[in-house]
Amino acid sequence: SGMATPYMVPQGICIAGNYILISAYSSSDKVWTSSVIYVLDRDTGKYLTTLALSTRCHVGALAYSTRTNRVYIADSSLKDERVPRTNKSDQPENPTGAYRIWQISMRDLRKYVNQNRDSVYVPLVKYLSCDTIPSFIFIYKNTLFVGSFNANSFYPRSYATAYSLKTGKVVTYKLYLSYFTQGAQIVKHKGRLYVITSSSYGRNNTSYLRIYRIHYNKYLGWFRNPVLVRSLRIPNMSEDLDSAGDHLLINFESGATKYQAQNVTQNQIDRVLNASIGSLIDGYQMQVPYANETQMM
Repeated sequence: SGMATPYMVPQGICIAGNYILISAYSSSDKVWTSSVIYVLDRDTGKYLTTLALSTRCHVGALAYSTRTNRVYIADSSLKDERVPRTNKSDQPENPTGAYRIWQISMRDLRKYVNQNRDSVYVPLVKYLSCDTIPSFIFIYKNTLFVGSFNANSFYPRSYATAYSLKTGKVVTYKLYLSYFTQGAQIVKHKGRLYVITSSSYGRNNTSYLRIYRIHYNKYLGWFRNPVLVRSLRIPNMSEDLDSAGDHLLINFESGATKYQAQNVTQNQIDRVLNASIGSLIDGYQMQVPYANETQMM
């Protein structure tokens, strides 16, 4: 709406081409404020522009596919059919789904960045339709995993449904992950596949990186119960993840203005943390002295 706000809360993160993208929503209900994607230069970390999206949804996660050359944006709000369609290519692959995964092509993204403006309005039109609430999303090759955050105390497990990026159809109904999952990423290390999850719940509760050994069979698909390898305590309020090479980028929401007033949360992280995937999986010595359960180990 042409107005700035100090109340943005970071959520999703992904590396897309030469950019690092960080999504955020506004915690203020006073005015209609777009959810946004901040665009940073991948090599220098320099801020380039803000994409003001035509939605105020939670934008809980981002993902980028090198196969489709598109950025995907999680929208956990129920579908609103008033979204304009400009041509036949805007029709969703699965029109019956109740939720949407928005798409922005890299061609359009570069066009927005090259305008050299502090902010650019981005109308979201094209999307994938799904029946799984997209609290978090991640991509491995031609598969888009759509995950739902689960805070149910009786059976507190999150799960992800796997969709084909080619057809939009379900290929694996439920891949069970750690409870309170906020972000996940499949990585390959020494010839093996792992899924790393970011789990957090509550402003002053410890967050965890949980590392699972995951298996795929070309006939049976993804095995639905990955095997836990390691569980690492990290600062509270961790959100989405993404990886590149040996780098795992971890986003946090605790640095937002919403959580700074009157010290309502501990261990505020005002930056993206960059961890070594090899160190996390292989278990190199990484313990540091800690005074309480919420400090990093």
